[in-house]
Amino acid sequence: MVVEMGTGCFYTDFPIDVETGKIPFLMDGAQFNVTFSNEKQAVYLFESEVLGKVKGRIPMMQLLLPEAKTFVKSSGGNSYAWM
Repeated sequence: MVVEMGTGCFYTDFPIDVETGKIPFLMDGAQFNVTFSNEKQAVYLFESEVLGKVKGRIPMMQLLLPEAKTFVKSSGGNSYAWM
């Protein structure tokens, strides 16, 4: 789940691997595809990377947020679930 938005980045809680139910180990610099759906249930995909981790009341990951024009409409599907 997105916890906070920043300039060129966003913060999420840690994802859960759907198959194992565990939190995956994602190193800073790890690159992956992010999928999300909007209020109309359209699914989009973009490339991102882990910029860092933030310790606080809610432990978070800082992820790269590219420009919206780079988002690709997708059929969905990912291997991690944000709770």
